[in-house]
Amino acid sequence: MARRHYKSSVAKKVQLDLNVLLEHINTTSGLMLGDLQTGGFYGVLCPDLNLALIPKTDPYGLGTYMPDIRNVSIVGTIIDWIKVEIWGNVNFTTMTYNLLEEQALLLRPDGTVINTELQSPQFNMAGDVYIVVRHRSHLAIMSSGSVNLSGDAEYKFDHLSKVLNLTNNPYGQLRLRGTKYVMWSGDLNQDGLIDQDDIDIYDICIQYYTSCNYSVCDVTRDLLINIQDGTYILQNIKYNLESSTNFFTQL
Repeated sequence: MARRHYKSSVAKKVQLDLNVLLEHINTTSGLMLGDLQTGGFYGVLCPDLNLALIPKTDPYGLGTYMPDIRNVSIVGTIIDWIKVEIWGNVNFTTMTYNLLEEQALLLRPDGTVINTELQSPQFNMAGDVYIVVRHRSHLAIMSSGSVNLSGDAEYKFDHLSKVLNLTNNPYGQLRLRGTKYVMWSGDLNQDGLIDQDDIDIYDICIQYYTSCNYSVCDVTRDLLINIQDGTYILQNIKYNLESSTNFFTQL
């Protein structure tokens, strides 16, 4: 999709309370699993654990830095970085939009999205906008319609009840795991598709990077790249999923 960067001239902070779950959860507790913060069980196998753990600077190129991200006693449990974008002037015919703002944020195990100050993120935005959530190894998701953010009030959204339409594509923007809806894992190259190209990336990963790397191929976030990661990708590729289905079948 083509996009144009646009900086809003309206300086107004709007708080968004977002809740997003990545695939690979404990189906009993409903909490996301992952050892990227501390290394977990397999961390002792890593010759250089720093290469495997969640980076202190976000992986999306935004330069967001959190020096204590690996210190659970200071910041609490963090699963991974995500990116939240605010789109304006979305045209579903030409598939264009203005990127008003983007932030690299953090995920708690229960799906709570926070900033590096451990607070709900705040955005400078006004008018009719769409909210987009991205993760480095998952299919992106988008609000089911435009959200009007105007006035001086704070706005809070839960992705299951107010923001994300779970039935935009034939299988839903999110898939059901146990009793929880999670994002679809497998878009390793972030092209908006889960397809053979992602399997090719996984094949390279499993041949040369079997463990101890902060890799998009480690969709289970356990520091290993193994058949469990491949199983998630293969399960999802059969649905021929793509972000454009998530984004554009809502009209």
